[in-house]
Amino acid sequence: MGWCPSCKSEYVEGIIECADCGLKLTDELIPEDDFEAGKKDEEAAKKDEEALYLEFIKRASSEEGLEFNGEASEEMLEKLKEAAANEMAARMRSQAARVYQNNDERAEEHRTSAYTLILVGGVGAVVIALFFFDILPFQMVGFSKYMITGVMGVLFILFLVMGILSMKKSQVLAIRAGKEENLTKEIRGWCLNNLAAAKLDEELFSAEEMLELSDEIKYFRRFEKMQETLNQQFLNLDESYLDRLIDEVYQEIFEA
Repeated sequence: MGWCPSCKSEYVEGIIECADCGLKLTDELIPEDDFEAGKKDEEAAKKDEEALYLEFIKRASSEEGLEFNGEASEEMLEKLKEAAANEMAARMRSQAARVYQNNDERAEEHRTSAYTLILVGGVGAVVIALFFFDILPFQMVGFSKYMITGVMGVLFILFLVMGILSMKKSQVLAIRAGKEENLTKEIRGWCLNNLAAAKLDEELFSAEEMLELSDEIKYFRRFEKMQETLNQQFLNLDESYLDRLIDEVYQEIFEA
């Protein structure tokens, strides 16, 4: 049996769509409140998507030398949407690698900072000590000498402490990097074994769309499909981590 989530009509086995509402049938009858809430969320998401497309379309039309005031022929609108989709796909590809910094990169960054801070702090502390004991050829007496050596000494000691803490942080991140590398290998291996380019394209595009759609639009749809699949297969993945990983795996699957 199937149920229409809108009009609550019941259908016999084999029918997948409501004849009156045109909605896909569900296995269980959805409560009215849940259905309305889901419908509102869907409408809000659709409005957000339309607003985003409109923003991109206006920019794309300007770059194409076309005027767009909210009304356009179907042919012109399709051209503008394709240009907008190209820009969205390009933005996704550039942001995926830029936003996420893996633990190995973060560990190296902290390690470099630690070396710099320890070096500056150590050299500075030695110089201040030499200055305080009048070994350096700078003569200063009284309160000024103690104030300068005291303030600068505290500053360089702070550098040393920050350097040591940064080094410890890099060691913690190095351990996490090992675990992250193992997870990445597992996900990458799963993708290469289970996400075949031909199969994904068969699910996403018709034969006509494969010939007509631009590479950017294909990338956009493939990326979303891979993202959805991996979120189901591997739970609680960081979104930016997943985006970067998909962008790397995408090239091995579709551009090899």
